[in-house]
Amino acid sequence: MTLGRRHLLFGISCFVLLPGLPGCRDKGKVSAEEARTNVKLLVDLAEKDVAEIERGLPEGAKRMAAQLAKEKEPDARQNSSQVRSALLKMRQQVPDLGVAKSTFFAFTDDKGIAIRNDLEQDTMAGKDIVSAYPDFKKAMAGEAYVATQGTFPGAPNPQGADKEWVAAVPVKREDNSLIGLLVTGWTYRRFAYHLQEALKRDLQDRLMRDGEKGKLPVLYVFVYDKDNVYRA
Repeated sequence: MTLGRRHLLFGISCFVLLPGLPGCRDKGKVSAEEARTNVKLLVDLAEKDVAEIERGLPEGAKRMAAQLAKEKEPDARQNSSQVRSALLKMRQQVPDLGVAKSTFFAFTDDKGIAIRNDLEQDTMAGKDIVSAYPDFKKAMAGEAYVATQGTFPGAPNPQGADKEWVAAVPVKREDNSLIGLLVTGWTYRRFAYHLQEALKRDLQDRLMRDGEKGKLPVLYVFVYDKDNVYRA
């Protein structure tokens, strides 16, 4: 199923193999029906995950600006540890971002060059984020929220093709001039894993309620776009 939300930019597929059913044809038919039901659940979950970013990131930009002002913003480019500290505090202060499924939060300078992300090992610092995701030029120009997809430069994923869903908002001074961009996102393979595990937990709960806890099906969740299919 392709998601209608224009900021999501990907679709979701689900394959469920139910155990204990007589005949391959019956298994296939019932598995397809079960998958349709479960895809609806996954679409709703993905919509919720993206909505957390849409709501939280603009508020995070305000918090980030306040943190940088306290830390004497002109030093931010020279002191990436302060930027990481600001990112961590910002996420703690914004409930939607605290529960977001993002794999990173990062801050760029006013040219779109990454200063630091919130991970212990930072492979983004010094990279041109806007060149990797050209739609972010809109955020540099002042657009309040931009979501896009692309591939971050670096070593290819050994598990195969992957892509990132990313979002950015401008971080501004009180005079409305640009300090930089607040950026977040996840890889498609990582998001497929999140959805797959969420569905597994939901099915386990349903089976427990029905007294059939030993009948958990084999299931796979895929994220796809016009270029490829991405499995956890």
